[in-house]
Amino acid sequence: MQDVIIENTLDRLCSEELATYFSHVVCNGGQCDFLFDERPFTLRAGDSMVIIANRLVSQLRPSTDFVVRVVYVSPTFLEATRPTNNYQIKGSIALYHNPVMPLLWDEHRLLNIDIDQLELRLRDPDKHFFIDSITHVLQVMYIDFFEFHRRLGSESPIPERAGELMNQFIALLESGIYRTERNVAYYASRLCITPKYLSEVTNLVSGHSANYWIQRFTSLEISRLLREKSLTPTEIADRFGFSSLSYFTRFVSRTLGFTPSELRKQ
Repeated sequence: MQDVIIENTLDRLCSEELATYFSHVVCNGGQCDFLFDERPFTLRAGDSMVIIANRLVSQLRPSTDFVVRVVYVSPTFLEATRPTNNYQIKGSIALYHNPVMPLLWDEHRLLNIDIDQLELRLRDPDKHFFIDSITHVLQVMYIDFFEFHRRLGSESPIPERAGELMNQFIALLESGIYRTERNVAYYASRLCITPKYLSEVTNLVSGHSANYWIQRFTSLEISRLLREKSLTPTEIADRFGFSSLSYFTRFVSRTLGFTPSELRKQ
C-alpha cells in the first residue's frame, strides 16, 4: 500500500519520491542530528518527530546505534483518515517551528504499539475491510501524536472559522503557488476574504503574518535549490518569477542573510 509506508531508516526522508508525504517518526535508540528549516535539531532515543514538509529536512547525521521507525503517509490518504480535531491545525503550525517531541516512557511505548498494529494490518491487503482497518489504526496513531504534542505546549482555543482559513491558506502554500504568487491579496482573494482579515487570522493562529508564511515558503525552497546546484541562479530566479537576477539576489540576501553565490558554497 503506497499511501502508507513503514521503514526502519530515515534514508528516504529527504527523497524526491516521498517529498510530499507526512512523516511520523519514533526513535528507539541512538540519535540523529539534522537541519530542519536550516536550524539544527537532534532526534534522540525516546523522542518522536512529525515532519509535515520533508523538503525542510537536510544533512541527516545518524549515530552508529541509531534505531528508528518511520511511517510515511501520502497527503491524500492523510486528509481522508486523520480525525476531525481543531487541534491539528495549531499543532501543524507548531511543527513548522519544532518537529521533535520528547516523550514519556508510556507515550513512547504506545506509539510503538500503534506502529506494530499498522504493520500487522498492512501485511494482509486482501482483507475485505483492509482500508477501514488501516484508517482506524492511523487515526488512533494521529490522536496519540496530537495528545503528546498538546502536553508539551499550551493549547489555547482557536475559533473554528479561523482554523479552517489557516488550514486552507497553508494548503495553498504547500501546493507551490508561492513560486509565482507572493502577494497577500492573491491568497485573500482565493479564500474570499480581505488581505487585512487574512493577516489577522494568521497572526491569531500562528503568531505570524500572512506575508511571513509566504516569504518563508519561498525562501526555504530557494535555499534548497541553491544548495542542490541542479539549477543556476538565473533559472531559479525565472522559476520564481523574479524580473531580474539582481532583484532575485536582493530578495535572497534580505530573507536568508546570504547572497545566492554564498549559499551555493555551503
